[in-house]
Amino acid sequence: MRLAILVTLLTLAAGCGVRVHYTYRGYAYGYGHYYGYSTSHGSTGIVWNQPAPAAPAPQVVATGESEVVGSAGSYGWEKTCNADVEQHRLSEQMAKKGCTFESYGYDETRAVCGGVRVLLRRDATHVYRLCPAGTDRQVCMNAWGPVLAP
Repeated sequence: MRLAILVTLLTLAAGCGVRVHYTYRGYAYGYGHYYGYSTSHGSTGIVWNQPAPAAPAPQVVATGESEVVGSAGSYGWEKTCNADVEQHRLSEQMAKKGCTFESYGYDETRAVCGGVRVLLRRDATHVYRLCPAGTDRQVCMNAWGPVLAP
């Protein structure tokens, strides 16, 4: 019954010069010809639109940093800077963001941030934000992210 009414309406509309466009199971038709995928609901109620792209992960690499991998397998980022000032600044940020310090030293600080062990090291001209060997890259980024957030 529905099909007969639909065919009758389509025939009348086509005879009146009205452009007919309808969808059936995700395909678009007009005047009875196939036009391609529809971006509307098909008879099954499924939306055929492509899903929106995922939001990008928060960027935790600060300006002037580059990724590094240590000989022992540690992973993280290095920054060329005044190492004394930057080490002190990052240590303060770690404390403000709730990291738990395991050891605090002039050249190396060990802490747990967001449940992940992190290392903050320095030499004369660089500061290194690291995670121990075997830590997943994304897990490491997520641990350091809050420390870098303003």
